[in-house]
Amino acid sequence: MDQGRDIRSTGCQTRHTSRGDGIVTPDPAVAPMADFATGMPWLLCTLKADGRILSTNPAWQAAVGWRDAEPFGRMIADLTHPDDRAGLSRAVAEAGASGSPRSTDARLRMATGAYRHLRWTLWTMPPGGVINALAVDISDVVRMAFEGRVLGQASHIGVWDLARETGIVGWSAQARTLLGCPA
Repeated sequence: MDQGRDIRSTGCQTRHTSRGDGIVTPDPAVAPMADFATGMPWLLCTLKADGRILSTNPAWQAAVGWRDAEPFGRMIADLTHPDDRAGLSRAVAEAGASGSPRSTDARLRMATGAYRHLRWTLWTMPPGGVINALAVDISDVVRMAFEGRVLGQASHIGVWDLARETGIVGWSAQARTLLGCPA
């Protein structure tokens, strides 16, 4: 059991109870980082090498409905859509082993049982340490792309969508053809 292991990347340290539950408390040595993690809109968590959740920021509660400490001690794969578990587990393992950042898309189960599409970036500091995971909700982008494909196929016209938050434009195959771009 990691007694009092410092999780400096999130500004927290964790203590484990006799049941193995993580109790996360602010680490005064890195209070500015804790404030940053607390105020950010994206989901941020720290994981053990096996994928067990050590800590989360408040965005978890706002985005997926999990109460503050509810995900602590659970495996991230257990909260991931079954079709996405292998990819996220592979990214966790690779980030932990190599120290290099890894990215993947995977759906996370909300407290209601529904899923949100998230784009995950995982890294360790230092290599072999805890794994940091940052997830950005891309559910609207995925939904718009799906609706654009359906609309384009049904209407036989070129369609596009714009994700205002990211500025990314998605073009249907028909729109690419009309514009003379490779499909």
